[in-house]
Amino acid sequence: MEKVTIEKLVFGGQGLARKDGRVYFVWNALPGEEVEVEITKKKKNFCEGIARKIIKASPLRVEPKEAHFLACSPWQIMSFDSENDWKKKIALETYLRFRALDKEQNIEIEAGDKDYGYRNKIEYRALYADGQLKLAFYGRETNQLFELNNCLLAKNELNKTAADVLMFLNENKVKAEDILSLIIKSNKQSQVLVKLNLAKNIELKSFPTIDETIVGFHVVSPEQKIYSEGLDYLEDRVNNVTLRYGLDSFFQVNVPVFSKAIDDMAGFIDKKDEVIDYYSGVGAIGLSLHDQFAKCLLIDSNAEAAKFCADNIEINKIVNCETRLVSSEKATQYMKQDSVVIFDPPRAGLEKSIIDDILDYQPKKIMYLSCDIATQARDLALLKSKYQMNFLKIYNFFPRTPHIEGLVVLEKYNNW
Repeated sequence: MEKVTIEKLVFGGQGLARKDGRVYFVWNALPGEEVEVEITKKKKNFCEGIARKIIKASPLRVEPKEAHFLACSPWQIMSFDSENDWKKKIALETYLRFRALDKEQNIEIEAGDKDYGYRNKIEYRALYADGQLKLAFYGRETNQLFELNNCLLAKNELNKTAADVLMFLNENKVKAEDILSLIIKSNKQSQVLVKLNLAKNIELKSFPTIDETIVGFHVVSPEQKIYSEGLDYLEDRVNNVTLRYGLDSFFQVNVPVFSKAIDDMAGFIDKKDEVIDYYSGVGAIGLSLHDQFAKCLLIDSNAEAAKFCADNIEINKIVNCETRLVSSEKATQYMKQDSVVIFDPPRAGLEKSIIDDILDYQPKKIMYLSCDIATQARDLALLKSKYQMNFLKIYNFFPRTPHIEGLVVLEKYNNW
């Protein structure tokens, strides 16, 4: 154990401390606290670890609601207000460090009104203990699984369904090593979709009943689909647009806060604009904004997502949008100088080739929503030579965790 004093929280969610020329990144620690740290990783200039004893507690510290909080929501140790304040501080520090911003400014945060019970998706592993199968998560900074009976971040119907599925698995004497993952999704209507990924084909004698809650139950192995009953999709509504998405389609886990981001984006689109929505998925951004612009091309490389995007265009009778099944990196030729371009990329951010093409084609406006503000800040710094930031706001899509989403609107300098 090492005894250190925490200076601040940093991007990623850990507390930062310095001792004997080495930097410490510590989970379960708040600024001002003196803690004893169990070291989980030790390098020449830094260590990572978990505070196992709080010698001197911060006045901001609160008792976490769950024993497993470090695995899924390590910021349960502070109030929701404190969490949002620290997310603003960390976002500002991140944008300044990568030179996306040249000076300090106030950053607004949209946090919604729910810090628990907001997640509409949860993914489990499995372990065997006390003579029966258990659902499990991986622990923080470890490959060790631990039992998870209930998760307060998840919507109630997810926890109830997880318990029902666990009963089904034990009745069928399924072994932990046979389970790759269990994915459970829900929508605003509390309908639930279940997918059980097995490591191999096994015989199952009974299955949960399809009803008003569990609307689809599917079991697959690497070799084949073992069982499929009910729907293979869910529907949610954003900005009065019905969005259908599947078992393997990405969809936002916190729809109410995501809807706030859509509202913010709408304010920067003109009725005459031609929009290109890259990494469009099932169309959650572009289709939700369809009545704000003249037309939109939605681009994604995932076949299932593109298929649902096309379905969503038809379901909503949208006439000014179309979709393309192609990687965003290979579709930059659609950009024009009068285009409005939307990006919602993976955590890795934009590839350098896309940045180069943006600077070459110079679309008039860029709306960049990111699930990793560090890679977003890196990309923004590269675009500063041609673009000025017109809007910056962060969103707390994942309360009680360190994750921060950021929306930036850029305009070409000659548009001002």
